[in-house]
Amino acid sequence: MTYPLGDPGFEVDWHSDFATPFAGWRQWLGDATLIHRTTDSYLGDYACNLTVTNGDSAGIFRETYVPLNPSDLTNFTWRLNEMGASTSNSHIEIHLEGGYVLYYMLGSGGSTSMTNGSSWAYILAPQYNTTGTWNHLVTNLTYVAQQVFGLGVGHVVERVVLTAFAPTGQRVSILFDEMQFVDGAPPVIDSVGFSPGTPMYYDDVDVSVYVHDNRTGVRDVSIEFNNGSGWFSVPAVETGDHYVAIIPAQPFGTDVSFRVLATDNGGLTGADDNGGIFYSYTVADDLGPTVTIDTPGHTTDVEGTVWINVTASDDGSGIDHVRFLVAGYVNHTDSVAPYQYQWNIDLVPLGAYTIEVKAYDGVGNVVADSINVTVVDTIDPLLDTPSDLTFDEGTGGQSVVWHPEDLRPDSYNVLIDDVIIRSGIWNSSSETISISLDGLSAGVHNVTCVVFDKAGNSVSDTVIVTVNEVTTTTTTTTTTTTTTTTPATGTGMPMELLLLAGVAAVGIVIVVLVLVMRSRGKPT
Repeated sequence: MTYPLGDPGFEVDWHSDFATPFAGWRQWLGDATLIHRTTDSYLGDYACNLTVTNGDSAGIFRETYVPLNPSDLTNFTWRLNEMGASTSNSHIEIHLEGGYVLYYMLGSGGSTSMTNGSSWAYILAPQYNTTGTWNHLVTNLTYVAQQVFGLGVGHVVERVVLTAFAPTGQRVSILFDEMQFVDGAPPVIDSVGFSPGTPMYYDDVDVSVYVHDNRTGVRDVSIEFNNGSGWFSVPAVETGDHYVAIIPAQPFGTDVSFRVLATDNGGLTGADDNGGIFYSYTVADDLGPTVTIDTPGHTTDVEGTVWINVTASDDGSGIDHVRFLVAGYVNHTDSVAPYQYQWNIDLVPLGAYTIEVKAYDGVGNVVADSINVTVVDTIDPLLDTPSDLTFDEGTGGQSVVWHPEDLRPDSYNVLIDDVIIRSGIWNSSSETISISLDGLSAGVHNVTCVVFDKAGNSVSDTVIVTVNEVTTTTTTTTTTTTTTTTPATGTGMPMELLLLAGVAAVGIVIVVLVLVMRSRGKPT
């Protein structure tokens, strides 16, 4: 914006003649020898010095023809070193097209006429009559022209004039430097948006914004974002008709706020912070966890007590809990790794089962894994071993008692000498199997108990039972006959056979007695 004033800082060391003491600047009035270049500058190496005395005046001007923009500002720098009395004065004249003139009074002796007219006006600079310090005239000429002359926008500044005057006996000295028109408005920022609208923890966020500057143009655009640990800046890249910046992915649950900054080539920076509340979003999580059943293996046989071990993870909201389900029933919920459940299979019927685990993350996303197992039983029942027995034939109250144990009891058989004499069902809580030995014949017998569980596992125990034989003596009045009867082994002689044997014996005795009597009665 400084180009209309050619050499705004009076740095260029050339001139065409005394009427052109500085590059682009010409003599306005007075004595050209009173226009000096000085090293006492505000910026750079040089400044313009107008020092006048005793009725002298000096001035320079620059043809500008600057089309006024409502955002344009003056940025004129001066330092008033001396200001005489009476009509002494120094001012900056702004000549607008149409013959309108604004006189910005930098200092005066107090007798200077400052009466406004329809096409001119005197305005006291904010640092009016301040000496010894560098001051700045920063003003919006469009606004002033509207207020003073009722002009609209779009007028042209035709020239800028710098002057100093000292009446007789007075002295005025003033320095001018950096006579610039500057862009007073930062870039315009609008249509700020970001994508995706609900960013996930794995998403980079694209911030899109339209930025324009009609005067000096856009120099750079950036996004400043805060993730709770401080402010960070990322540059925006011009893409077609807009700018795009990327906010890197943030952890789940992070509250991110951001604003847009844009700087023009005049160094003015504008910010869009959404009216002071910032643009913002909260990082979400739409992905389910990962979950795997480590043990037991799929399609394996299981029995006893089994640990179901699970690996679960979630990079977003984290694992909240893992649910363990067997046969459709919730068995266990674990919220702390390692995730596991101890399954007591001894209490479960035999057969096929599905083990399913479900992992839930912090926002309710759920993922499941399942395996199939078969509950088996390869362990034989327990059966105690009663002591062998010996007793005399005919002794009553003799028996063998077993106490089997198993978590899945089923049936039993009792055998005597390999012949099944009893079968039945037994239970796992208080079962006893008792066999009476009454009536068992003399001899040595094997009494065996066999128990089965529901898996077909079995165990047996045999008790050796010895039944001693008993001897019986029979006496008559005439003849003593000793008869020894030995019962058969096994289950004993049937009663009918015993009766027949007794009758036959009695008959034989009678026949013997008759023959004896007859022999005694014969004559000698």
